[in-house]
Amino acid sequence: MKDLGKIEKFDKFNIRKKIILKISNNIYERCDLIISPSHLIEKQLREFGLKTKIAVISNGLDLTSFKGSIKQLGSAPKLLHVGRISYEKNCDVILNSFKLIHDEIPDSTLTIIGDGPALPSLKVQAQNLGVENFVTFTGFIKREQLPEEYPKYDLFLTASTMETQGLVILESVACGLPAVGVDSFAIPELIHDGKNGYIAKPFDIKGIAEKAISILKDPVLYEKFSKESLKISKSHEMNSCVDKMEEVYKTIASVKNKKKEIHLSICFFPFQTL
Repeated sequence: MKDLGKIEKFDKFNIRKKIILKISNNIYERCDLIISPSHLIEKQLREFGLKTKIAVISNGLDLTSFKGSIKQLGSAPKLLHVGRISYEKNCDVILNSFKLIHDEIPDSTLTIIGDGPALPSLKVQAQNLGVENFVTFTGFIKREQLPEEYPKYDLFLTASTMETQGLVILESVACGLPAVGVDSFAIPELIHDGKNGYIAKPFDIKGIAEKAISILKDPVLYEKFSKESLKISKSHEMNSCVDKMEEVYKTIASVKNKKKEIHLSICFFPFQTL
């Protein structure tokens, strides 16, 4: 069982994704424009041979709802993970990492917000690790309540290897949380290694824990990362992203009109559904 943890269960390009993307490319090539939520997805589409024009525009976030201030580190750090509790999100990795964090910082706690098929096994895992009294599973929380939740915590953790942008990561940094994630898909575009958090290797339980501990033991670094998280979130402000989207539509519509064509074709890359 120990060796199973070393297997990258969800490789960036497993066979299933390759087949789906090959079929999808036939659709994408018929479009006038592809809108990608991150530069990483743009790069991967190019690697799959897509020649259609691509515009990179963030999905955006309402920063009037998700907002925070520069945070200061408390004596009992509260860690947070938010998202669908499914196996591809690798929440088991987060729990294993938290065990190491808690061994080093006994006053630390972890809250996991979300629901999904992996939740029952995670609860058993927490018991087996002996951290069940320090881990809270809230279950599903309505999105409109989330802006009130993020500011309660000190550090955001994710081990997901399937994010096209990572909305919950964006929400957390917008609320001033430093974050630790993994080097996969678009996560490094929101967690800037050494700037507002750290990036570990995918499935690296020890690496995630060590990076989290280094933040939680350095109040000066923590405050610096919190300040940078707020700064990074500004470039994803919803109104700005909407303006960029409108500009794209106007540009493509203008070109189509000049060619006297009727249909405007713009495809959004739905990689997260794969």
